[in-house]
Amino acid sequence: MPLPYPTLFLTAYHGFPALQNGSLPVQYLLMPVALLLFIFAIVKYRKAWKELWFGVLFYVITILPVIHLVPFGTNIYLAERYAYIPMLGLVFVFVSLILRFINQPVNRTKITSVSVAVILILSVVCINQNQTWKNTIALWNRNIEIYPDGFYGYFNRGNEFKKQNKASDALADYSTSIKYNSKFMEAFYNRGNVYSDLGNNQEAINDFTKAIELNPKYFVAYFNRGNSKAGLNNFNSAIEDYTLAIDLKPNYEEAYANRGNAKGMLKDYAGSIEDYNQSINLNPDNASALCNRALSKLNLNDKAGACADLQLAAQMGNEPAINLFNSSCK
Repeated sequence: MPLPYPTLFLTAYHGFPALQNGSLPVQYLLMPVALLLFIFAIVKYRKAWKELWFGVLFYVITILPVIHLVPFGTNIYLAERYAYIPMLGLVFVFVSLILRFINQPVNRTKITSVSVAVILILSVVCINQNQTWKNTIALWNRNIEIYPDGFYGYFNRGNEFKKQNKASDALADYSTSIKYNSKFMEAFYNRGNVYSDLGNNQEAINDFTKAIELNPKYFVAYFNRGNSKAGLNNFNSAIEDYTLAIDLKPNYEEAYANRGNAKGMLKDYAGSIEDYNQSINLNPDNASALCNRALSKLNLNDKAGACADLQLAAQMGNEPAINLFNSSCK
């Protein structure tokens, strides 16, 4: 069970330790012994010091729901914010210890000195920690510093680099995250999105495919893989992916719209109109779908229907629809 970390190891998230030569690091192997000694002390003094019993039980009961005794999900077993409430139990023990001894003149001086020292140390720690939280990059830099072989810090720093349009840095961090956790679906997916943004569609397809292998129900990965395939003019395969995405999420408005686009590129205008209809039914304000449906209607010589769609899309401020309406419907 994780106990409060020393100042040296303060970071936003703590993950399961990496194995060293097939075994856990020594400090983790010693923890069961320390835990047994701790339990022995609590049981021994449970009657003489009920506050200790209550405080420790409070800590244990409130920390258990938020730690992963068995690894799952992203493999994070404790975020420090999850320890805020449990720490109240240990604070209760500390305060009860002070109250137990403070009425004795000799102890009062010692306790006052120790309390002042603790407050000063915690103040310095707090000030130093503020630097860690000054921005997102600093936060995850600190996490990587503490866990250089932990995948989650690199993943989140990569997400921030992606937000800042630093594609090369994001790719490097996602790749490092995958290096330390080859089954981390989200890292493959996010790296695929960066490749897609860079126009590297084949690399994007490879990453989306890996994400799908790890989670066959990952509908958004099918959708984005379809987009990358469409970027390579592989429209038939793109349609297959959009269909898989829709099968997993029947109200997937964007998938209907993009499948309609792919059908339009294959000159299946009737099929594209059917998909645009579905997309527009799900989102009547989808001006792009209205404009694209109009194009398909024009290709089927349905000028009246096309102009009605263009007029609606133009009223929504869609620039291509305004230009097309002015050139084709006036």
